[in-house]
Amino acid sequence: MSNTLSSSLCIVACLGFLAYGTACSMNINGSVRTSTNEVVDHDLKTVNGSVRVAEGSVVNGDCKTVNGSVELGKGAQADNLKTVNGSITLKTEASVEEDVETVNGKITAEGNNTVGGNVKTVNGGVKFSDGIDIASDVEIVNGSVQLAGTHVGGDVSLRNGKVELESTTVVDGDLVVAGTKKRGKQEDPIEIFLTGQSVIKGNIIVE
Repeated sequence: MSNTLSSSLCIVACLGFLAYGTACSMNINGSVRTSTNEVVDHDLKTVNGSVRVAEGSVVNGDCKTVNGSVELGKGAQADNLKTVNGSITLKTEASVEEDVETVNGKITAEGNNTVGGNVKTVNGGVKFSDGIDIASDVEIVNGSVQLAGTHVGGDVSLRNGKVELESTTVVDGDLVVAGTKKRGKQEDPIEIFLTGQSVIKGNIIVE
């Protein structure tokens, strides 16, 4: 009886993270995938598994998992991309209506992507290629930022890591670095690289 109750509570807790709305595709242990050019009018969610949106597909909802990666295929669309333990990848020309968020994992966009909200990760880097437009902020705690030919409509902020703004990257807001990299008791210098025609329209703030 106690094992059954414990399992039930675990499932309820996971569902609490993922749940909103009444219609969704939901797995507990397994991946969720779409077919090429499929239109999905609900959220795609799982707990232990990946979420894969195939090339040209449209998800009129969110793509979420707890332990697993999220991938948006070439030219695909979704409202939000979120995971706790896993990476997030946007293939070429994929677009996100609102936010892209992970706690433990890197975020990669391959080129010509749009994000209508924020890009956030706690433990993991961000690497974006040319032709990417982010409407709001890029936020990282522990990890490096590499933006090439990217437009950021808000601020870029991080605590521990390296900042590389390359090619024609434009940051409309501030670059905020709150902290330094540490190796034991030794603090490494903060590394900020601006190359090509990169521009920070706001301030460079080192706290």
